Amino acid sequence: CGALLRSGFRHLARYGLANLVVVVILAVFTIEGFVSLWCAYAAVSAGAIAWHTRRSVPAPALQDVG
Repeated sequence: CGALLRSGFRHLARYGLANLVVVVILAVFTIEGFVSLWCAYAAVSAGAIAWHTRRSVPAPALQDVG
């Protein structure tokens, strides 16, 4: 969650905050015995991050000054 919260992309920072909330909720559900929800959320989260990396514009390359 920390890397997402510190991201320079505003939508990723919001996703990090939502992720933090969902992780807390899933932790409570895990205590109640719903372990498989972690797997489903991990798949959704991985898909969202993959979508971001495919759609985002890469930062310009740093030029070698040397």
